Amino acid sequence: QASSEPAPGAEEDDVTNYSHTISRRCGAEVLLDSLCRATDVRLDLAGWPAATRAVQVPTTLVESRGRRRGPAGSVDVFLQSFGKPARQLATECERSIEPAMSQVFQMVSGPTVQQMVSSPDNRLRRILDAKRPVSEGLTDLYWSTLGRAPSAIELERLQSHLAGAKAGSRERSEEHTSELQSH
Repeated sequence: QASSEPAPGAEEDDVTNYSHTISRRCGAEVLLDSLCRATDVRLDLAGWPAATRAVQVPTTLVESRGRRRGPAGSVDVFLQSFGKPARQLATECERSIEPAMSQVFQMVSGPTVQQMVSSPDNRLRRILDAKRPVSEGLTDLYWSTLGRAPSAIELERLQSHLAGAKAGSRERSEEHTSELQSH
């Protein structure tokens, strides 16, 4: 069953009969790649080809590749904050899935997310600058990130946010982008 709601008559803690899907957190690499996909901004991973995704990089020291003890870059810090292991063992047991305040800071004000949000050619900026109705752009945004159309309530709420962003400055639109990404 694809729903996270238990099937009628099934118990909440049923994991044997697959009465509902159990939600799990994304890994660090998947989360970072999802943010890149949502904002339509590519990561610039030093020492790796331009189209490289975070899941394709074997080490946490992504930006420090080739340097023996180079300082960790912003992508490295993001991945480490969300539990990407240093790969000192051959198993996944060293991966951390515990929530931490550093993760909140990375999502709210971290340099990696800030780079995506403030990029002049990110997805939301293109929607705001397009010559088509905002509702069409938002629907495209939903289909490209969530795989579904927005509900009427979501569409109304987002249109009000974007109306304020268009009327305001670039900084306000970046704040709205951050708020939209958190929903």
